[in-house]
Amino acid sequence: MDSDKFTVADDSGNTAIAGTLTTTGATVLNGGLTMDSDKFTVADDSGNTAIAGTLGVTGDTTVTGATVLNGGLTMDSDKFTVADDSGNTAIAGTLGVTGDTTVTGATVLNGGLTMDSDKFTVADDSGNTAIAGTLGVTTDWRHCVEWWFDDGLGQVYRG
Repeated sequence: MDSDKFTVADDSGNTAIAGTLTTTGATVLNGGLTMDSDKFTVADDSGNTAIAGTLGVTGDTTVTGATVLNGGLTMDSDKFTVADDSGNTAIAGTLGVTGDTTVTGATVLNGGLTMDSDKFTVADDSGNTAIAGTLGVTTDWRHCVEWWFDDGLGQVYRG
């Protein structure tokens, strides 16, 4: 055996292998795992794993427990993003929400507004509003338009 290709230190048992290690069967590692100093580590006491590069996963992924993401979130380039510094969220497709929704703060809608298909609509280009049901007003209401009525007999009334 070449002296520098495979060595076992007499006093510590530390082993150095200069080539490729191939194993068949289960491998048990106790004491943590470190590759290239800090590129991939598994802590011995907790199992916490650190990967210095990009983690590529092909296939389904199951995550159980809390997930902490620092640096923002991007899916399929621009389909769903969460900005790291502000938390602003952009969704390129349709957002479906089942259940109650609470919005606090100003809400900006561009493209009109439609509720229950045609029950309440606000047109995008004109702001025209259509209400299919009864409009109930529970506080003072002032109408700022003059009304002119023609009684059909030549009399015009102003209201």
